[in-house]
Amino acid sequence: MGRNVAPITPDSPGASEGNVRNPYTSAMRRGLLLPLLLPALLLPGAAPALADDDAYPVTPSTRADRIASLWKRDRVVVTDHAPRSLPPDAKARITAATEKLGAPVYVAVEPRLRAVLDARALLPLLRDRMNGDGVYIVLEASGSLGEALVAGSATAVIPEKAWRTADFELASGVGAVAVVERFAEVVRSGNVEARYRAAVEAERPKSATRKRLDAYERARSEESAVQWTAFGAGTAASAGAVLLFAFLRRRTRRTRR
Repeated sequence: MGRNVAPITPDSPGASEGNVRNPYTSAMRRGLLLPLLLPALLLPGAAPALADDDAYPVTPSTRADRIASLWKRDRVVVTDHAPRSLPPDAKARITAATEKLGAPVYVAVEPRLRAVLDARALLPLLRDRMNGDGVYIVLEASGSLGEALVAGSATAVIPEKAWRTADFELASGVGAVAVVERFAEVVRSGNVEARYRAAVEAERPKSATRKRLDAYERARSEESAVQWTAFGAGTAASAGAVLLFAFLRRRTRRTRR
């Protein structure tokens, strides 16, 4: 006959908090903790990204306000974290390259340009905030994703294709200083149209990264060719040895007969 055991309740004799467990409370705790732990487990970089975005306005309007306020004090602006990826004399070299082009040139070197900070979206906003003629240039510290806007009377001395010509003539990732210096050299050359056509028709120079990848791929290809040659030679030698053995064995049998 089975023995009936009364469940332990807080009111039961000898019951205490240590031996009374509520399964519903445990389940609720697990359910509350899981949503809090998931971001930390799945998105370890979420907190740094938010902190970085707070320090770096990501909307074109707020960024344009910031750059325009800096341009009113200095035509060459290297913003935020960009100096860490540029040579120490970057600002001086950009200033020297652009100060005698016949029109005011404003340059903003950004640490990075993303979809929400597209240079083409920033430039019209910057022109409106500056409210003046000139050349407005925004590019990354790497020299990539840059754009230039020639406004007002500046078009008389600086052709609109000058920036695109400089961009086409250089490999990607050469740095902001090199791109701006080439832009100034193209403007001073006086034959922008011819250089633009030649740059468009020619193959763009390879970046240092692309050259390293090509060298790596060539080395792998050569190594693979050597391995296949050795494999083929080994296979042929093995096949020759088998055929020779079969031939000698057959000849020996005939001799015995």
